[in-house]
Amino acid sequence: MPLRGGYLIGNVSPARMDFQWFLLGNCITTLSCLSTGAQATVIMDLVEEHWEDLVGEFPLNIVYPALEGRDWRTLTGVDPKNTRWSYHSGGSWPVLVWLLKAACIMTGRPQITKRAIELEISEQFNHTNKLKLIARAHQLVMEGYNWGHEQKVVTIFSAPNYCYRCPDVTRRTPDYFL
Repeated sequence: MPLRGGYLIGNVSPARMDFQWFLLGNCITTLSCLSTGAQATVIMDLVEEHWEDLVGEFPLNIVYPALEGRDWRTLTGVDPKNTRWSYHSGGSWPVLVWLLKAACIMTGRPQITKRAIELEISEQFNHTNKLKLIARAHQLVMEGYNWGHEQKVVTIFSAPNYCYRCPDVTRRTPDYFL
Protein backbone atom coordinates (compact mmCIF):
# COMPACT_ATOMS: atom_id res chain seq x y z
CA MET A 1 0.00 0.00 0.00
CA PRO A 2 1.35 3.45 -0.78
CA LEU A 3 2.43 5.59 2.15
CA ARG A 4 1.25 8.81 0.53
CA GLY A 5 -2.34 10.00 0.41
CA GLY A 6 -3.40 9.14 3.93
CA TYR A 7 -4.00 12.57 5.37
CA LEU A 8 -3.90 16.22 4.47
CA ILE A 9 -1.83 18.68 6.44
CA GLY A 10 -4.02 21.50 7.66
CA ASN A 11 -4.56 23.70 10.65
CA VAL A 12 -5.62 20.84 12.94
CA SER A 13 -2.26 19.11 13.27
CA PRO A 14 -0.48 20.32 16.41
CA ALA A 15 2.72 18.65 15.24
CA ARG A 16 2.93 20.89 12.20
CA MET A 17 0.74 23.96 12.59
CA ASP A 18 0.22 25.78 9.33
CA PHE A 19 -1.17 29.28 9.74
CA GLN A 20 -0.53 30.31 6.14
CA TRP A 21 -2.49 27.45 4.63
CA PHE A 22 -5.82 26.83 6.31
CA LEU A 23 -7.17 23.95 4.25
CA LEU A 24 -9.99 23.33 6.70
CA GLY A 25 -11.01 26.99 6.75
CA ASN A 26 -10.81 27.33 2.97
CA CYS A 27 -12.99 24.27 2.46
CA ILE A 28 -15.54 25.66 4.91
CA THR A 29 -15.62 29.03 3.13
CA THR A 30 -16.23 27.23 -0.16
CA LEU A 31 -19.02 25.07 1.29
CA SER A 32 -20.73 27.93 3.07
CA CYS A 33 -20.50 30.19 -0.02
CA LEU A 34 -18.46 32.76 1.89
CA SER A 35 -16.00 32.65 -1.00
CA THR A 36 -17.02 33.69 -4.48
CA GLY A 37 -16.88 31.21 -7.35
CA ALA A 38 -13.59 32.74 -8.47
CA GLN A 39 -12.13 32.50 -4.96
CA ALA A 40 -13.26 28.88 -4.62
CA THR A 41 -11.55 28.10 -7.94
CA VAL A 42 -8.32 29.68 -6.69
CA ILE A 43 -8.53 27.58 -3.50
CA MET A 44 -8.88 24.37 -5.52
CA ASP A 45 -6.06 25.49 -7.83
CA LEU A 46 -3.84 25.92 -4.77
CA VAL A 47 -4.74 22.45 -3.53
CA GLU A 48 -3.67 20.95 -6.85
CA GLU A 49 -0.55 23.11 -7.23
CA HIS A 50 0.71 22.44 -3.69
CA TRP A 51 -0.37 18.80 -3.44
CA GLU A 52 3.06 17.52 -2.38
CA ASP A 53 3.18 20.07 0.46
CA LEU A 54 -0.30 19.13 1.66
CA VAL A 55 -0.25 15.35 1.52
CA GLY A 56 1.50 13.48 4.31
CA GLU A 57 2.38 9.89 5.02
CA PHE A 58 -0.17 7.64 6.67
CA PRO A 59 1.05 4.39 8.16
CA LEU A 60 -1.82 1.89 8.07
CA ASN A 61 -1.79 -0.68 10.83
CA ILE A 62 -4.02 -3.71 10.63
CA VAL A 63 -4.12 -5.73 13.82
CA TYR A 64 -5.48 -9.25 13.44
CA PRO A 65 -6.31 -11.01 15.61
CA ALA A 66 -7.25 -8.33 18.10
CA LEU A 67 -4.73 -7.53 20.80
CA GLU A 68 -5.13 -9.65 23.90
CA GLY A 69 -5.68 -8.53 27.48
CA ARG A 70 -5.25 -4.82 28.12
CA ASP A 71 -2.65 -4.25 25.38
CA TRP A 72 -5.17 -2.51 23.13
CA ARG A 73 -5.80 0.11 25.84
CA THR A 74 -2.09 0.87 26.03
CA LEU A 75 -1.80 1.34 22.28
CA THR A 76 -5.07 3.18 21.62
CA GLY A 77 -5.33 5.46 24.64
CA VAL A 78 -8.16 5.97 27.07
CA ASP A 79 -10.88 7.02 24.63
CA PRO A 80 -14.05 5.23 25.84
CA LYS A 81 -15.06 4.54 22.21
CA ASN A 82 -12.10 2.20 21.82
CA THR A 83 -12.90 -1.44 22.39
CA ARG A 84 -10.97 -4.65 21.90
CA TRP A 85 -12.01 -4.92 18.24
CA SER A 86 -12.47 -1.25 17.39
CA TYR A 87 -9.56 1.18 17.62
CA HIS A 88 -10.31 4.77 16.65
CA SER A 89 -7.19 6.32 15.16
CA GLY A 90 -8.32 8.41 12.23
CA GLY A 91 -6.63 11.58 13.47
CA SER A 92 -7.40 14.68 11.39
CA TRP A 93 -8.02 12.70 8.18
CA PRO A 94 -11.76 12.10 8.70
CA VAL A 95 -12.28 15.79 9.47
CA LEU A 96 -10.38 17.08 6.47
CA VAL A 97 -11.31 14.59 3.77
CA TRP A 98 -15.10 15.06 3.90
CA LEU A 99 -14.72 18.84 3.76
CA LEU A 100 -12.27 18.57 0.88
CA LYS A 101 -14.57 16.16 -0.96
CA ALA A 102 -17.57 18.44 -0.53
CA ALA A 103 -15.60 21.49 -1.69
CA CYS A 104 -14.32 19.55 -4.72
CA ILE A 105 -17.86 18.51 -5.66
CA MET A 106 -19.12 22.10 -5.33
CA THR A 107 -16.33 23.40 -7.57
CA GLY A 108 -16.51 20.58 -10.11
CA ARG A 109 -13.07 19.16 -9.25
CA PRO A 110 -13.68 15.48 -8.35
CA GLN A 111 -10.18 14.52 -9.50
CA ILE A 112 -8.74 16.16 -6.38
CA THR A 113 -10.86 13.96 -4.13
CA LYS A 114 -9.92 10.85 -6.08
CA ARG A 115 -6.28 11.75 -5.66
CA ALA A 116 -6.75 12.25 -1.92
CA ILE A 117 -8.40 8.91 -1.40
CA GLU A 118 -6.37 6.97 -3.97
CA LEU A 119 -9.05 4.56 -5.07
CA GLU A 120 -6.55 2.07 -6.39
CA ILE A 121 -5.55 1.24 -2.83
CA SER A 122 -8.57 -1.03 -2.46
CA GLU A 123 -7.69 -2.92 -5.63
CA GLN A 124 -4.06 -3.36 -4.55
CA PHE A 125 -5.09 -4.40 -1.05
CA ASN A 126 -7.61 -6.95 -2.35
CA HIS A 127 -5.10 -8.41 -4.81
CA THR A 128 -2.29 -8.65 -2.24
CA ASN A 129 -4.55 -10.29 0.34
CA LYS A 130 -6.48 -12.46 -2.15
CA LEU A 131 -9.77 -10.74 -1.32
CA LYS A 132 -12.72 -9.87 -3.53
CA LEU A 133 -14.37 -7.34 -1.24
CA ILE A 134 -13.62 -5.08 1.71
CA ALA A 135 -16.56 -4.50 4.07
CA ARG A 136 -16.36 -1.43 6.30
CA ALA A 137 -18.57 -0.59 9.23
CA HIS A 138 -19.14 2.36 11.59
CA GLN A 139 -20.05 4.75 8.81
CA LEU A 140 -23.30 6.67 8.53
CA VAL A 141 -24.82 5.90 5.13
CA MET A 142 -28.37 6.90 4.24
CA GLU A 143 -29.50 3.62 2.64
CA GLY A 144 -27.82 1.34 5.19
CA TYR A 145 -25.02 0.40 2.80
CA ASN A 146 -22.99 2.08 0.09
CA TRP A 147 -20.78 0.60 -2.64
CA GLY A 148 -17.51 2.32 -3.47
CA HIS A 149 -14.14 1.88 -5.13
CA GLU A 150 -15.74 0.32 -8.21
CA GLN A 151 -17.68 -2.19 -6.07
CA LYS A 152 -14.56 -3.46 -4.30
CA VAL A 153 -15.59 -1.84 -1.00
CA VAL A 154 -18.98 -1.80 0.72
CA THR A 155 -19.69 0.48 3.66
CA ILE A 156 -22.32 -0.91 5.99
CA PHE A 157 -24.14 1.11 8.62
CA SER A 158 -23.58 -0.80 11.84
CA ALA A 159 -23.15 1.84 14.48
CA PRO A 160 -26.38 2.36 16.43
CA ASN A 161 -24.73 5.05 18.53
CA TYR A 162 -25.01 7.40 15.52
CA CYS A 163 -28.80 7.19 15.54
CA TYR A 164 -29.27 9.58 18.43
CA ARG A 165 -27.18 12.17 16.58
CA CYS A 166 -29.29 11.92 13.42
CA PRO A 167 -32.92 11.77 14.52
CA ASP A 168 -34.36 12.30 11.02
CA VAL A 169 -32.42 9.79 8.91
CA THR A 170 -35.18 9.71 6.28
CA ARG A 171 -34.49 13.31 5.25
CA ARG A 172 -32.46 13.38 2.05
CA THR A 173 -29.20 15.29 2.21
CA PRO A 174 -27.17 16.57 -0.76
CA ASP A 175 -24.26 14.26 -1.67
CA TYR A 176 -21.68 16.86 -0.74
CA PHE A 177 -22.78 16.67 2.91
CA LEU A 178 -22.28 12.87 3.15
